[in-house]
Amino acid sequence: MGVTALWVLQQGEVTLRKAELDDIEAKLKAAKDKTRAVEADSNATKATLIQETNQLEEEDKAVTEEMNTLKTQADALAKAIADEEANLALIVEENAALPQQVLDLTSVKGQAEAALAPLKQEEGEIKAEHAMVEKELADVRASTGELQSQLDALQQERETLRRLYEERSAELRERIDEPPWVYYGNKVRTKIMNVRPSMTGVFLPLGIGEGVKRDMEFLVRRPDSSAQTKRSWRFKLKIVQSDYSFAVILPEYGDQNIPMRAGEEIEMERSGNIAREKSEEETASRP
Repeated sequence: MGVTALWVLQQGEVTLRKAELDDIEAKLKAAKDKTRAVEADSNATKATLIQETNQLEEEDKAVTEEMNTLKTQADALAKAIADEEANLALIVEENAALPQQVLDLTSVKGQAEAALAPLKQEEGEIKAEHAMVEKELADVRASTGELQSQLDALQQERETLRRLYEERSAELRERIDEPPWVYYGNKVRTKIMNVRPSMTGVFLPLGIGEGVKRDMEFLVRRPDSSAQTKRSWRFKLKIVQSDYSFAVILPEYGDQNIPMRAGEEIEMERSGNIAREKSEEETASRP
């Protein structure tokens, strides 16, 4: 009985102590949690303070630099003000002599104006002379323009003559390379200018310039395909001038029954002098 009671009393004491221990552990745990929260808040506050301190240091540095700059500018302004005050004092000192300088300048101005009066008169004369020279220059320019026009015309005429000379020279050089006369076998086409009524001779528009000369003989054909005969005639030149010639018709050749007509086209081929001319009596007796 006594042991049981003792055991019961001890068991109650243990339960009580255990409850106290749990309470102490819970308070200890709460204190630790609170401590951690306080430490976290303290760290955050510390970081904020450090950041604000750095920012304040940078701002203080900037303000210090700006104050130094302002101090430098203030020193420069103070020096400039001192220089300006010195200059102002010098100007005041110089201005004290201005009235006398004005009087001296007025006197010099009067002397200059007196000396300038004849120069002004001379200037007027020079301007009048200049106007006359300008007029003469304008006349000379007009004359020069007319001379230039004449020169241009002469140059154009010279160019034209040069071109004509070159063309004529080229033409003459070509003629130099060619025979001066119609050679044997060469053919010439022309038209009869006129025919003797007796059919003993014809006038031709061929002269010395066309390369013919006296006593040349030609075989003469009618190139017209519709001609009544193709027999060849024979002409012998008896008169040769600069732009025309006269040829006798040799009767032994050609179809004498089909007379030639003025304006008729013929082809003349240079040949050797083999034909016999009729005497003047035979020619005169021909009907």
